[in-house]
Amino acid sequence: MVSYDLSKPVTGAEPTYGVSGDADHVDWFVVAVCANTKNVGDDTRLAVGVLNADAYSKDVARQAKSRAYNRYLTECK
Repeated sequence: MVSYDLSKPVTGAEPTYGVSGDADHVDWFVVAVCANTKNVGDDTRLAVGVLNADAYSKDVARQAKSRAYNRYLTECK
């Protein structure tokens, strides 16, 4: 499994997911996901895109539900 901070393409903010030395444990939302098989349980490759909870909004949620952010994951292409 790989994960990507989608802050830059979604909100224009610099990515901070996984930055070492971050004393605050920030909440993250998964806004994109794809796998190389239809059944994720059988998957050998899974990719997720995350967004900081502070940047999560109703519009972001709507876009995520429509899979609009999957285009930012190279594994989804």
